Amino acid sequence: MHGTAISGGGLKGFSPKIGSLQILETTKSTLLLQAKINITNPTDYSANVPFVNINLLSNGTLLGYATAKNITVVPGLNDDILVEALWDPLTPSGKAGVDQGRELLSQYISGNVATSDLLLNEHQLTQLRRVQHYPYTQDT
Repeated sequence: MHGTAISGGGLKGFSPKIGSLQILETTKSTLLLQAKINITNPTDYSANVPFVNINLLSNGTLLGYATAKNITVVPGLNDDILVEALWDPLTPSGKAGVDQGRELLSQYISGNVATSDLLLNEHQLTQLRRVQHYPYTQDT
């Protein structure tokens, strides 16, 4: 898998938080989710982002994808950014994905720290390199 992990570092104040979460559709092995995400932009810069696609990983295992469209990010708090996510650990990662996904959800539901990584795909990085790349890891 090509891309760059958004893991620990540069945007310490970024801190995405899920404001609300809705299950839109399910199958035997997938969930289509819609979330409103709240983030803090610790920089002095604003950006209009027409499309971003992020791979969702846990311990290096691909569990799904998240997509946001037509985002405007301003300095400071940015509320209710609409994101759709496909939780599908089976298709890209097989049994290892199912096992890792189950472990991540179990930790989260139990109230334990469940760490996941966000990975921008190579196409996204090509476009974002013009601005600057900031690593980030999210503990859920």
